[in-house]
Amino acid sequence: MISKHAWLAVCTMLTLGTSAATPAWADPPSPTVDVSAYRDQLVVLTDGKGHHLAVTPVPNEQRALFYGDGKTFFEVRLVGMSRNGERWDHAFIEPRLAEGGREEGTGYVAFDGKSYRVDCGKRTTTVTALPAADAKTLLSQAQFLRSPRKFRPYALARDDRGTYYYVDRGYHPEDKQRFRVFVGQKGNLKQQQMTSLVNDPSGDVFSTKTGTLRLVLNKDPQELKWIHGKKPSLLTRVPLDFNTMTASIYNEFGVYTGERLGTPCDDL
Repeated sequence: MISKHAWLAVCTMLTLGTSAATPAWADPPSPTVDVSAYRDQLVVLTDGKGHHLAVTPVPNEQRALFYGDGKTFFEVRLVGMSRNGERWDHAFIEPRLAEGGREEGTGYVAFDGKSYRVDCGKRTTTVTALPAADAKTLLSQAQFLRSPRKFRPYALARDDRGTYYYVDRGYHPEDKQRFRVFVGQKGNLKQQQMTSLVNDPSGDVFSTKTGTLRLVLNKDPQELKWIHGKKPSLLTRVPLDFNTMTASIYNEFGVYTGERLGTPCDDL
């Protein structure tokens, strides 16, 4: 049994070892996805280098796409589908791409009637289907998990000196009130230890615990400001309603550098 003094010592060490920059939210393991209703309909595609896709072909009542290493597959959000005879493609969300014309960019898994391919912007990778028996064995042993993506863009503003103020929020529904604030020049934004004070139809206010720093992003363009002490700096809102700006955040701002999103474009 641990003595009272030993337990206090352990607690003290844990407290001292926690950096002020440590997020208050713990990231739980990704929940599993139930694929039992359509597991037998999935086609397994591979590039022969350890990367695998599991996708429902077209036509099919169920539309699903997973990406992984053959042992673990992550769910990939599909946002479109087209078919022309035996040819078809699935469009999936890929925020690092500017292609697609949606709020976030899109990649594609396609079948031209003879062969399969994955399109990630200008990169195209030919993939081949595993024989049905091999695919069945692989799928029966694999685990299927929800997307590992944790955050999505929420708001962006800048001042007239090129300093950006970026806010993202939790990607999954249960995390939608999980906000983070980053400030800095493009390519060097740093996370600030700020929390959400206000989140309502009129806008948002984020602040440090002491209130020394505040970021006000109200709907009124005249009420966008960064407040350091008592000195406010007016900001300009940068729209995030088109995929080009979102792709710029992922590729140029440095916030998500090296982060895997669980899509085929992580590797292909």
